[in-house]
Amino acid sequence: MNKAKIIDYLYITLGVFIVVLGFYFFLMPINLVTGGVMGLSVIFKEILGDNVPISMYVFIANVLLLIIGGIFLGKSFFIKTIYATLIYPVFIFLLEFIDPNLIVGQLTEGKFLISSVFGGLVIGIGLGIVIKRNATTGGMDVVQKIMHRFLKIPFSWALYLTDGIIVLLAIFVFGIELSFYALGSMIISGVTID
Repeated sequence: MNKAKIIDYLYITLGVFIVVLGFYFFLMPINLVTGGVMGLSVIFKEILGDNVPISMYVFIANVLLLIIGGIFLGKSFFIKTIYATLIYPVFIFLLEFIDPNLIVGQLTEGKFLISSVFGGLVIGIGLGIVIKRNATTGGMDVVQKIMHRFLKIPFSWALYLTDGIIVLLAIFVFGIELSFYALGSMIISGVTID
C-alpha cells in the first residue's frame, strides 16, 4: 500500500471515529434521530427493545447498503467504504463500555439544544473528513453519494432528503419536539459537511 492510500485510510479512520463520538455522546443519549443508519438504529432499538446492541443494527444496515454502493459507485469507493463500514460499528461497540451520558448526562438545562448543535457539528466534521477521501461511513451516506453522483443533487440536499424521511419516522416513535431538534442538528451537519 502506498503512502497516499495509508494517509487516506488514516483520515477515514479519524473521520469515522469523530462521527461515532458525535452520535454516541450527543445524539444517542437523548434518542435524537437525525437520520441515517444511526437514526434508524435508534428507532429500531426503541421499537424492538434493548436485547440487541445498537452496534448490531448499524452493522446489518451498513452491510446491505454497502453492497448497493459497490454496485453503483465502483471498486475504489467500495474498498474505502467497506473499511469505514466495518470500523464504524466496531467503534460503537467499543464505546458501549462507556456510559453514553458522560457528557449530556451532566447537563441540567439546554440538554436538547446542546446535544443537537454539538452532535450535528461533530458528526458533520467527521463525515466531511470521510467524504473528502472519496468514502462514506456506509449506510445512508451510500444512498446520498449515489444521488449526488447520478442525479447531480448537492450532497447536503441529498442528506436533507434521506435523513428528513428518517426524522419523519422518528416523530411517530419519539414525538415532534425531539424531531425539531433533530432537524436543526441535521442542518448543522449538512452545512458543516459542505
